[in-house]
Amino acid sequence: PASTYIPQHKPSPREPPSARPRTATARPRSSRPQSAKASGVGLLQQMLQRGRAQYLVRDYAHARATLEDALAQPGGAEDARVLHCYAEVLNDGYSDTEGAEVCLEKALQASPADPRVLRTLGGIAWRVRGDARRAAELMGRAVEGDGRNAKLLCELAEVWER
Repeated sequence: PASTYIPQHKPSPREPPSARPRTATARPRSSRPQSAKASGVGLLQQMLQRGRAQYLVRDYAHARATLEDALAQPGGAEDARVLHCYAEVLNDGYSDTEGAEVCLEKALQASPADPRVLRTLGGIAWRVRGDARRAAELMGRAVEGDGRNAKLLCELAEVWER
């Protein structure tokens, strides 16, 4: 018997999703993950990603709210990544250098070798506090963990130059 060509249904952009036929690869609704944990990505990680994206587009108010919610989650206040991102929002979006330093010091306790935390804290020590010795020490430790980061190397050279 000759095979018969059966065209695939191609929905138009205006067609509502309910009118589209279910494909064989679609899982029944009951077997779909119902939470962030079930999908393999933790809620804290999702909140961090959302807050980071909001920060990058300079939506500081939403980034701050999202990251404050992340900090309130179990383990959030001890997560160096969340603390670092929140410090960036405070520093860049609200010029709250002191609040940013507090967050970065907590992040440094949680992750003493994190190059991002060390670099950001060193930048505040240098640009805001004028403490070249502390900045060089922090950025030097950051270079140990991320020696190929050109921006970090340039900032460290700038500190050494003065």
